[in-house]
Amino acid sequence: MEIRLNVKDNLLSDFGIIHIQEFLQRQLQIYELQLSANKISKYLKKSKEVDWEMEFDEAKQKAWDEYQQKFFSKE
Repeated sequence: MEIRLNVKDNLLSDFGIIHIQEFLQRQLQIYELQLSANKISKYLKKSKEVDWEMEFDEAKQKAWDEYQQKFFSKE
């Protein structure tokens, strides 16, 4: 799909067409990720069989322990 936008000449001259295209493409990718994250979040909230808060806390603690062991162990 193609979208046409009106862009002021000074923006084009200051940033360049390629930069503006890349910026807009990154923004659209971010929005797509946000939509996916929202869908996942809604699904997790509907799922009552698992305590996701506890699962996330345990995963964060495990990652922190591994980080500490890797970078702060005195071996």
